[in-house]
Amino acid sequence: MDVAKITQWRSDKDGLLIQKLGVIRFNPIVSEHFAKDKVSVVIHLHYLPLLIKLKPWLDYKTGGYLLSQNSAMHFQGWMEQQLYLKKASFKGNIKLVFAGLNILSSMLW
Repeated sequence: MDVAKITQWRSDKDGLLIQKLGVIRFNPIVSEHFAKDKVSVVIHLHYLPLLIKLKPWLDYKTGGYLLSQNSAMHFQGWMEQQLYLKKASFKGNIKLVFAGLNILSSMLW
């Protein structure tokens, strides 16, 4: 697949290059797919490029996306997973995991 980011320059009124701009352009195959279906059917908003920093992770359910509440871990229907995560979070046993998630989420892409 082709790279999605294309760099362009913005010029002032005298034609001098003053600012480098990043433009996101879809791969042609992805564009064709979007043209056929609604975007909401094709891709979930959580999978679109990250353009702003996420909230820092403070515990197992506080952090991440700005407008939707989510957990630091995805569950596959096992309540035990959620209970272990909750307990480890309250005990402070996974502070390094939250620190790692915060570093990853600070990388805008």
